[in-house]
Amino acid sequence: FQKQFKTMWVKLEKLTLSVDADRKYITRVDLWTCTCKSQPLNSCHLCKHLVDAVGHPPPKFWTQVTRRRTLPLYRHPALV
Repeated sequence: FQKQFKTMWVKLEKLTLSVDADRKYITRVDLWTCTCKSQPLNSCHLCKHLVDAVGHPPPKFWTQVTRRRTLPLYRHPALV
């Protein structure tokens, strides 16, 4: 899953957030949830708001991040 996850993450990093995005959506990195409409539809459960909240992760992140079946869906020290 890491290859698809990284590809989607990099794509979302390039998108810009609207000025009022922080007031419109509730983004919780600790639970890996966002109230935007795109996150539940994304196959990797990513959205530009979560990606922006985390920032650019270190290189080792891509091989170390683990996907879970319960919240939070992803676990890694960089996601805290």
